Amino acid sequence: MSQKAMKSRSFKIGLTAAVAMIAVGVAPAVGAQAAPTSASGAVTSSGIVDIPDHKQRADLSGITRVGDKLVMVNDRTPNKDVGQAVFTAPTDFGNGATLEPLESLANLNVQKLEGVTTTPSGDYVFATTAFDRGDQPEFNVLMGWPANDPAKAQILGSEDGAAATSGKLRSQLVKTLGTPFVKVEGIAASKDKLFLGVREQGPDFKQAEYVMKIVTVDYSVAGGKFELGKMDPNVWKMAPPNSSDLKAPLGLSDLAFDAKQDRLLMTTSYEKRGAEPENVAGYLWQLPLANLETGKPANLVAKDSGAPLEFTHKPEGVVSVPGKGVMVLHDDDERLTTVQAPDGPRTRSLFEAAYDFVAVK
Repeated sequence: MSQKAMKSRSFKIGLTAAVAMIAVGVAPAVGAQAAPTSASGAVTSSGIVDIPDHKQRADLSGITRVGDKLVMVNDRTPNKDVGQAVFTAPTDFGNGATLEPLESLANLNVQKLEGVTTTPSGDYVFATTAFDRGDQPEFNVLMGWPANDPAKAQILGSEDGAAATSGKLRSQLVKTLGTPFVKVEGIAASKDKLFLGVREQGPDFKQAEYVMKIVTVDYSVAGGKFELGKMDPNVWKMAPPNSSDLKAPLGLSDLAFDAKQDRLLMTTSYEKRGAEPENVAGYLWQLPLANLETGKPANLVAKDSGAPLEFTHKPEGVVSVPGKGVMVLHDDDERLTTVQAPDGPRTRSLFEAAYDFVAVK
């Protein structure tokens, strides 16, 4: 990431803060008097879930909570039916549970969902694609639906007369981020704002770089109709961590809003070409909304020893589950990583996805 002088809501790595940066794995904001402290966390349990169609890959790329249910999205859309790419499970699911398709979801022309979130009230759900294929409308969609009536799902951010894709929103993202290629992989919602997490950007997908950025968009819902408002021109960004304790390069992979603590939970992931299990890893962060507004960095979740809490999977979903902690859902693609199955550790099947529950202090 380039280190140009940024506006009030952005920051860059300062040479004088190098030692502190390495200690916590993040870059301080311009003018900050001290590096941000890391949060303490520990994995309390791990396991797997699987999708019903064992001929499909479980590339689960986002998760949210709707009441006593979890909603998860798969970045593969079988038969071009988005209802087959969205799954549910009770919040008290057990290790080895099979997910249920959200069959009542309106069958809009949407491909490759990368994130899903619920409003703090629990009334509405938003899901997003990556916006990384500008010439293919179905890969450029932000959709929303009433939590109790998925059949009323709508596409948001469209140009006039083009409600089948979120073309206007994509144009705004490109303008705000300043590059033709963008890749969104996270979404979170407060009561009136959507936070879109950006993982990659660049001149095109071949020259894209991993980033950790968040774009903020106003939204409202009235009379059952969703409306997007202004996109904030100030983008929160964090320089990629430069620490021997963290694998690199890292890119943002999901967001979740924790209303009780007024913070965003954020995952970042590392992935290297090749099917070897060691080619993926990831980390958990927390970002107070005050830091988002002032441009200060997120806080890395670390072990009590101070070492980063590192996942041996590729985290692509994060959500707070009352009574259970923070759930991190993984998407290992074709990699046959080791998972904690009900009968003990073993190699993952491609129709399974690993998860961890983390207690964050």
